[in-house]
Amino acid sequence: MSKIAIITPIYPFPPDTGSRIRIYNIIKLLSGEGLQVFLFSFDHDSQLESIDALRQYLKEVRTVGASDVGYNGSLVKRLGRKVWGIPFSPRPLLQQKLSKALRDWKPDFIQLEKTISAAYLPSDQFEKTDCRIILEEGGVHHFAYERDACIQKTWFRKRLYRRQANRLKAFELDLLRRVDAVVSVSTEEVAMIRKMDRHVDILLIPNGIDPELIKAPVAPAGERKMAVFFCGNLGYAPNRDAVELYLTKIHPILQANEINIDFVVAGGGQQAFIKFDG
Repeated sequence: MSKIAIITPIYPFPPDTGSRIRIYNIIKLLSGEGLQVFLFSFDHDSQLESIDALRQYLKEVRTVGASDVGYNGSLVKRLGRKVWGIPFSPRPLLQQKLSKALRDWKPDFIQLEKTISAAYLPSDQFEKTDCRIILEEGGVHHFAYERDACIQKTWFRKRLYRRQANRLKAFELDLLRRVDAVVSVSTEEVAMIRKMDRHVDILLIPNGIDPELIKAPVAPAGERKMAVFFCGNLGYAPNRDAVELYLTKIHPILQANEINIDFVVAGGGQQAFIKFDG
């Protein structure tokens, strides 16, 4: 029976955000296919009840809390690293715990969730020929800093974000060349990775819909009240931008045409719930 170790900065329970939903369902599917799934999470917010909820799908789970992460250096040094140093803060204790976990588990596959997980994978794991390494939802995070650099108001902030983008891009480019395969969620992501390195082995696995959510009967269109519903974490800038775009650009057009429609937003982040009535 094949063994897979999933390393993630986000504990996938409860499945109440996009990343958690994706990781949670990947674990369920891998377990359902007969793989032994080992989960290593360095999410500081994971609770004991959340850990217990996933045990039915996991052979073993280990979590690393905030006190175990091992941030090093003074505030000045940490700020200096943000501007001039490597893209991720050194966490030697986290790396030691991860290295020991992988030696104990001896997995056939290692699945790195997002680019940051690769920053703490011991270098000898990359060099092992008998363990395949898959990067999931990673390799393209530097594009977020590039977009942020374009919208900054001051020259200093533009330079700061551009510098962070360049450091992270160099890290991700090297990472793409070291892993055995990359899992992307969209054709746009595939194209972005291909521009970075056309030799990368890419698996396109888009996000889907849980069929259990759409089994309930739906009222005929003529009997429904018109409404727009947006569900997403508002702490994530693209989600927040989408809500603001609708409120400031789209909804006024509907109002001007005497189209009365409710706009309901649900999700965590800066605002847990918004209802906007035209």
